[in-house]
Amino acid sequence: MFRRFGSEVTIVDSADHLMSREDPDISAQIEAVFEKEGIRLRLGTKVGSVSKGGNGVLVQLEGGDQIGGSHLLVATGRRPNTDDLGCEAAGIELDKHGFIVIDDQYRTSAPGV
Repeated sequence: MFRRFGSEVTIVDSADHLMSREDPDISAQIEAVFEKEGIRLRLGTKVGSVSKGGNGVLVQLEGGDQIGGSHLLVATGRRPNTDDLGCEAAGIELDKHGFIVIDDQYRTSAPGV
């Protein structure tokens, strides 16, 4: 969205793919679309530090590179909102992160769900 509004955008991710939990081919396609739209990707890269710099922020990457910008958006991950769904009462198993456990047919531990 920010790129389409005219901002320069760089995504830094420590994972080797943007959607590291998905099929590598799907991840590669999404990465290609982002790059075609002018979004720079720094994958497999860790952030060393963030500080004020000039009129904005300065992101120091491990390895020595720096990225400067006016704004910084930090996404620290996703957490499912399953706390109040009543999964335990329905017999639906959750993993240690709160995601619903499914099999290869997308069935949960509760019959019919």
